[in-house]
Amino acid sequence: MSKTATYVAELRSKFKHASDKHDANRRCSDLLAEMSADGEFFTEILSKHLAKPGSLNNLHYPVVGMQIEQNEDFTLVANCWIPLPDKSTDLSTKAIHHHGDMLLSTATAFGTGYEHWLFETPAVADADAELYNLKLIERAAHSLNHVAFVDAYIAHLPMYPPDLTITYALWTSRFPTTWKD
Repeated sequence: MSKTATYVAELRSKFKHASDKHDANRRCSDLLAEMSADGEFFTEILSKHLAKPGSLNNLHYPVVGMQIEQNEDFTLVANCWIPLPDKSTDLSTKAIHHHGDMLLSTATAFGTGYEHWLFETPAVADADAELYNLKLIERAAHSLNHVAFVDAYIAHLPMYPPDLTITYALWTSRFPTTWKD
């Protein structure tokens, strides 16, 4: 069995036995760390991606993404974070944002990683002027083999890495997949 098939089967099992999607993400954390330390796994992902006709013709922003698995429970993607030409790390790859109802567990598999910021839910400062206060609650490195979690509706900000960085992103909706959940 391929590395991809083995890891996907283990992830699916963890989702199947979890009480909810947050529990599934917690259960997957150690496995994501294991996956991030497995160079053979990334070689398999890259080979599979490059074997697809037109795989290098896709537009990507701000990262090059390689889909590993998509099913009713989760999507697993390898993201390649490309540094700026001058290697600056004090610029964000995009605006402060959240992913709606999506939960994200991410593990750094290659490179030194990047800095990642998490914010509290914005508080209204002046409703008439539509001004809000946004408080930083975490500013941390997402370094090699580190697993991070971003909850639904949590604003966050990834910064550019100093070198090529590859992460595995496990995406799932916070809502149940089926009525059986």
